[in-house]
Amino acid sequence: MKVFFSKTDLIHERSKTYKSIGLVPTMGNLHQGHISLLQESIAENEISVLSIFVNPLQFGANEDLENYPKTLEEDLQKIKDVIPRNSEGSEQKEVWVLAPTIDDFYPNGFNTSVIVNENKNMLCGLDRPTHFDGVTTVVFKLFNIVKPTRAYFGKKDYQQLWLIKKMNDDLELGIEIIGMPIVREQSGLAMSSRNRYLKTHEQSSALELNQTLQSLIAEIKKKGRFDAEIAALLEKLKIKQDLIYLSVRNPDTLNISKNTDKDFVILGAKRVGETRLIDNVEFSL
Repeated sequence: MKVFFSKTDLIHERSKTYKSIGLVPTMGNLHQGHISLLQESIAENEISVLSIFVNPLQFGANEDLENYPKTLEEDLQKIKDVIPRNSEGSEQKEVWVLAPTIDDFYPNGFNTSVIVNENKNMLCGLDRPTHFDGVTTVVFKLFNIVKPTRAYFGKKDYQQLWLIKKMNDDLELGIEIIGMPIVREQSGLAMSSRNRYLKTHEQSSALELNQTLQSLIAEIKKKGRFDAEIAALLEKLKIKQDLIYLSVRNPDTLNISKNTDKDFVILGAKRVGETRLIDNVEFSL
């Protein structure tokens, strides 16, 4: 495993190889969801690059940038633990870690944004209006630095994944974008670095989000379509559960579902105490 604390050092190393490269962008504080992305990259590529960078551009005012958990040593150990080794203990696949400082990644005078206009101002964009501009900017920079063959993202951040795919297509970057299934805790809660903020008495409230999604799926499957009656139920559940949003969408376009659709993604967000949680479930009739 190689660890780079400077993007310039990684760019120099990248220039010396034509091997296939998988990129796993993260903000650190790795959990099994991140590790599943890395394992997929290791299986499919000759070199895997996992970035650890708490990106200030995707945090809005009064969000948790300063308190976001930073656990680099623990993260590096988790990465080492999943690298395949031969009988003599030598690493069989190359894994690089990029962990730059903010000043290294965004040098003095940096003043450029990469913006995907379509669908960024709905769902999570409603209460985090600058968030996705920060996401697409940091991912675009990572794409240019690493020049990956493939890039891996978790489907928990479904809207984020959709926007990154859109950016990749629109700008003809030629990277294979791979969305990986949500990894859940035993309770059913979608894994997230922010779950550690949850207090013990908040755990049951956190589970209500996924339970609400599952109840909507049951209703849609029972009716065999998404219609006005389901839409009305959705609004009642949103108010009753005090959700930031709750929506049934077309998984390919993220447009609001029609009664002729057969494929769906239900997305929701909920604040539990000081913690903002998101979840989604894809399903078909």
